Amino acid sequence: MKKYIFWLGCWALAACDISDNKIEVLDRFVRIYDNATFNRAFTPVDIQQTPDGGYLILGETEISDAVFPGIYLMKVDAEGNFLFDQILPGDYAFPVGDLMRVGEQYYFFCLQPVSLIAHLVSVDAGGQVGTPIPIADDEGNPVYYPMHASLINSNEMLLLGYDKDNQESVLTRLNLSGTVQQKRAYSIGIGGDVDEVEEPIINHFTRNGRKFPFLTGVGAGGQVFFNGFYNFTFSFVLTNLGNEDEPAVLQGVADGAGLSAALFLENNTYATARFSFGQNYILPQADIQVGPGNPGSSEDLGGNTFPELNPNATIKLKRLSLAGRDVLLYASDTRAGQIILLAYDTVSGQLIGSTYLGFTNPYEVASFVKTADEGLAVVGTTYVAGRFPRICLFKLNADEVGQLLSGN
Repeated sequence: MKKYIFWLGCWALAACDISDNKIEVLDRFVRIYDNATFNRAFTPVDIQQTPDGGYLILGETEISDAVFPGIYLMKVDAEGNFLFDQILPGDYAFPVGDLMRVGEQYYFFCLQPVSLIAHLVSVDAGGQVGTPIPIADDEGNPVYYPMHASLINSNEMLLLGYDKDNQESVLTRLNLSGTVQQKRAYSIGIGGDVDEVEEPIINHFTRNGRKFPFLTGVGAGGQVFFNGFYNFTFSFVLTNLGNEDEPAVLQGVADGAGLSAALFLENNTYATARFSFGQNYILPQADIQVGPGNPGSSEDLGGNTFPELNPNATIKLKRLSLAGRDVLLYASDTRAGQIILLAYDTVSGQLIGSTYLGFTNPYEVASFVKTADEGLAVVGTTYVAGRFPRICLFKLNADEVGQLLSGN
């Protein structure tokens, strides 16, 4: 599969051969990975750096006559040069982030298109894929329709799934071998209106509608959370998997408003972002005071609106140590077709600096990762000739990260 790679020098695009540029170590670049299969879309899901300094990118691609997108894996070297790629067999589809790294192994979830059962997949830095493991509890009850997964410690993950038959969001804690530790279901609603809730969920999976910001993570005092559908609304749900107590819920408004990013800081404080009927709000320090029987509303969080972002924009959020500072880094998409990075101080919640990535073509963010050289790697989608979705990779070096954090 031939790749056409465009190279960026000094953040100015040049369609030139990298071999013509005598650079010992290329620590800042932009790559666009074209593909000879022009009518096939390639979009990234997540990225991790590998021990050799390169990058493993998890993505999805169109499969002929398939309901769900296929699974795509690509490996590039430390300078972004394409090494290899592979499309997994059609027995498995719909790759779900996070792409989780433990040592030199990487994990993600997908589904089996016929059974709809969630499977755990492992892959090493060399692209060797392990046998997918079906996820089911001790009683043989599978987890269906994986939505999001995250690593909660060195040996355990949280997986959010959807049970179509029982119309429930299902949160599962499991280990790296795929063994279920705890599992609990939460009704998306009861009654005639439930079909209106299920429709956007199914459209999310078939890519016939909006991609929802499903999330999982760890809160305070042993609580875990998911961002998904609960009781007719797209909600942020704090719960304890070890009991059947009523969860604490921050409700959205149907599927038109809710959280688009969430990260626990301390006590009741979360770094978040929210969407509300096309508008986007950044809240680096949101006080979420909810409890069983005392729900709240995401609309009451307020926050600073960002009109330059796309309507209901994708927003990725991580807490990182950058240039010796504890930083909340947001990444999103602008109406002008660029990727924006926004850095906030974790303690004060103040905006430190921002920068924009991309030019000429439209760009959309998928994910980012801190690199071993104290830089950042940002993966996203761009459109070659304005119509063919392709994976792009931005690499910022330590100096550029320092400039971002200095506000320059």
